[in-house]
Amino acid sequence: MKIYRKKWKRQKEIKGNYLQHINFTCSYQHESSSLAAWGDSSNLPANLRKIADVDIAKYTQDNWEELRHEWEPYAKRDTLCLGACLLKYNQVMKEVVNQNISNNLTAPSLSLKGWYYLYHYDKEMVEEEWYETTRMVAKHTEKENIEKVYSHTNPFIRNFIRRSIKGGRVSANRKSFETNKMDEICNVLKEYTELETKDKITFTNKEGKKETGTKIRFRNGFCHDVLTSVDIQEIVKAGGRIIRILDGIVYEENFKTPPYRNYILILRDLRNKYKREGNIVGSNCMKLLGNSLYGKSIRKDIFTTRHLWNEATLQANFDSRVKTYEKINDTQYIVETEIEEKEITTEDSKSTRLTPSHLGSFVLTHSKKIMNNIIHVINGFYKPEIYYTYTDSLYISSNNWKKLNRAGLVSEKDYSKGKNDCGDGGIIFGLYSLMCRTNLRNHGKKVSPME
Repeated sequence: MKIYRKKWKRQKEIKGNYLQHINFTCSYQHESSSLAAWGDSSNLPANLRKIADVDIAKYTQDNWEELRHEWEPYAKRDTLCLGACLLKYNQVMKEVVNQNISNNLTAPSLSLKGWYYLYHYDKEMVEEEWYETTRMVAKHTEKENIEKVYSHTNPFIRNFIRRSIKGGRVSANRKSFETNKMDEICNVLKEYTELETKDKITFTNKEGKKETGTKIRFRNGFCHDVLTSVDIQEIVKAGGRIIRILDGIVYEENFKTPPYRNYILILRDLRNKYKREGNIVGSNCMKLLGNSLYGKSIRKDIFTTRHLWNEATLQANFDSRVKTYEKINDTQYIVETEIEEKEITTEDSKSTRLTPSHLGSFVLTHSKKIMNNIIHVINGFYKPEIYYTYTDSLYISSNNWKKLNRAGLVSEKDYSKGKNDCGDGGIIFGLYSLMCRTNLRNHGKKVSPME
């Protein structure tokens, strides 16, 4: 499936020891979907984008090879433009958070590394040697590409960060940091119960091949569910009891100052600055970092699933159901596939997905708590005061606005408070014919429901 591969290598300042590799591998699937979509999302100028001159729908898996002479010149031109765009994105990210996009598997990992780089105590960082490769030689180990980096002194926090970032590496510059937020937010527990060999489970797919990545696994088994602190509070209120936490992140109390406030404000100010300057790339980069903080990767298409496969498994199962795949190391790929239409069974309902963004989990937990506070004030848990609700929005009558204002839960300017997005308008869901007029969302006009 490979057509060609191009590598760009760019050596930054020698003292920074920064070497960048960018790989592009084009295939029929890439040509027909992701390449064009990536170019559109990157705001490439029309005069640079040549793929628009080609009718992509014309090419199928049966004829794309024999028609290569038609589309390959355009694909090469698009790939080069794509590479230039990616280099420009990397340049902006390097200036803002000293990170390289191509070294991050997901947007949340990019945000985690950026936030970690900006906010960490100097005293918590120690210099150590990082070995890019280790080659075993008789009677001794020869280590190559020695590089000085800074790592967290707490081995459990260091392990958590390295597992959360592609390549298992975290580094930061020694400088003055505001506060040690990681210790406040993450209490990575040190107690693990290792299963005996006879109790360990071997996971296989339907063909009997060994497979990993379809469930969230820990050292002592696999995860049944992912709970936020609000979920745990509700379980305890209903009579549940926490026996023991085996692995995870404990969010024990609310913070007086939101842990990501300064980072979010920096991203907001930079995005506004880039917008004023007309720098679309810089503005989009700040939007990417901000969205990943709010749990963008937690969202999951209900018709897709993700797997962690080796190359042999990917080749054996590669068909039209494979939407995307990304190589994360020398032997493994993260593969996104479409789920076949079938009746949902009990077994399906127990399946879990890959671990969601840790940063997004914290922020969504905070959002859920704000929503619950508003619902409590208007007595929405016991009375039909809420017409419709979504992740971060409520549709309620404007009669409740004064209650929320007295409780200090609404504001048009402050963060982490409710806002009136409807202005002088309103939304009515007319499932049945209503015989009354209703005030909606803090406005003085009477709105008649449609029959």
